[in-house]
Amino acid sequence: MAVIINAKGTSVQQFQIGKQGPLIKNVSGNINFKDSTDSSLTGITIDSEVVGSPTGGDQGSGSVNAVSLHINGNALPTILTGSNTLDFGSIASLGQEDLTITVTGAAVGDEVALGLPAAPTSGIIFNTFVSAADTVTVRAHNYTAGAIDPASATYSVRVFQ
Repeated sequence: MAVIINAKGTSVQQFQIGKQGPLIKNVSGNINFKDSTDSSLTGITIDSEVVGSPTGGDQGSGSVNAVSLHINGNALPTILTGSNTLDFGSIASLGQEDLTITVTGAAVGDEVALGLPAAPTSGIIFNTFVSAADTVTVRAHNYTAGAIDPASATYSVRVFQ
């Protein structure tokens, strides 16, 4: 398989892959890596910005930061994280309680994954959602016939944008 490397942007002085890995010098815009044998794949695109002033020497004195990463034309999601110790009160039979975790950058409609403590309380179902900007709500629902007071524990969340 051959690989096509395209560097697009306002300035490209040097881009190569050698024994020591990729060398990128004076690149702004985006860089695309593509399988030359399969035209249906658009490859991996790194939208980049130049930081510093990479003008001298083989490696330059600046760096290229990835602003976004695309694989076959699809952007990989940004993943935001947060955690907090949550202490739910006593939840009545078939009742629920909401507590929140701050996740800077989270927006209503983003997808959320919840990391439960090592020993989550039996009889409780947890749901998560972004309820407001920068706020993830963890909802504990008691589906049993009696009240349950979950132990205080640390919960983590990942928000996908």
